[in-house]
This record gives sequence, C-alpha cells and structure tokens, in this order.
Amino acid sequence: MSKISPKRFPILDASDGQTVGEVGLAHGVTIAKGAAFYLLTKKESVSAQKRVVIRHKKTGELRTDAEARDTLGLKYASCLLCAARRRALGFVCRRAM
Repeated sequence: MSKISPKRFPILDASDGQTVGEVGLAHGVTIAKGAAFYLLTKKESVSAQKRVVIRHKKTGELRTDAEARDTLGLKYASCLLCAARRRALGFVCRRAM
C-alpha cells in the first residue's frame, strides 16, 4: 500500500449550490475538470470508471481507486456504495465528479 499525502486531496468547504469552479475560486485554487471529488452521504451507484477516494476518520489515511474499492469490498464493475458499510470500516468516501 502506498502512502498518499493529504495535500493531494485537500478538503475544501462549499456552500449549497456552489459550482466546483466557484469553490476553487473561493479557496484560491484552480480545479481541473474531472479532478474534484465530493463527499458521499447516501447510497449511490458508482460506475467502474469513476475514481474513488476514502479517508479514515481517525487516522486521516487516504486510499484511492483499486485500494479504496478493495478496502470497501466494492466490485470493479458498477456498484452501489452504501453509507453503513463505509461507517463500519471507519472511512469517509469521496467520488470523482
């Protein structure tokens, strides 16, 4: 497992209704198209080509893509990401936009 720097996936606060571009502008950063992730708070379908990032709530450890899917027991095809499963493992999940 490779160590991922938290700087690679900074967490930016956003207001309801803000676009990704507006969030970046408010924080003084440029966010490339397809490079933003958002917090999953409910059951959601995640297609095989979508990137996934998970962060352990207590340690802050980050895992991405294959490692994240393996940790959560997700298939590499389209799957349903369930909030209860993430919480049981102690991870917060984000999915690429």
